[in-house]
Amino acid sequence: MAGGALEETVGRLLRDNHWTVAVAESCTGGLVSSRLTDVEGASDFVTLNVVTYSANEKISVLGVTQETVDKYTVTSAECAMEMLAGLRSLTKADFCLSLTGLAGPGGGTPSKPVGLVYIGLYTPRRGGQVFRVEEPPGLTREQLKREFSQRALELLRLALCEATPPVTSSRL
Repeated sequence: MAGGALEETVGRLLRDNHWTVAVAESCTGGLVSSRLTDVEGASDFVTLNVVTYSANEKISVLGVTQETVDKYTVTSAECAMEMLAGLRSLTKADFCLSLTGLAGPGGGTPSKPVGLVYIGLYTPRRGGQVFRVEEPPGLTREQLKREFSQRALELLRLALCEATPPVTSSRL
């Protein structure tokens, strides 16, 4: 889906079902939030979006524990899940997203390469889940941020479609 179609679809699904969404971002620097708020009428469904780039802000704003940061680092499934839980606690939004990863160009390791992102997704049906996504090497920082945001919005779209009541028809 090119040129805003994905965020338009997500926005329509949220608005049509009277659902809300909140986003906690790190490595995308607010790009998911920006894309969602580019949709006309976003105030109908966006509740709170935060960019917690530093570990300290993940801890103080979202309630990520120092133990998690020390043991697993901020680029971890554990951190993404705690970001998600903190955001959900703050907002009570119907759907929540959290993103933490490595957009590079530096900072990668063999176990956590540049292009790695953990995406947390809270849905009423499934609760909190974290997805590990690795993009191929060679993408620029800007490309990675775009891909990370695309993956997060696609996960949200799939969850919204799963949660949408089926359309029924009757035959006369």
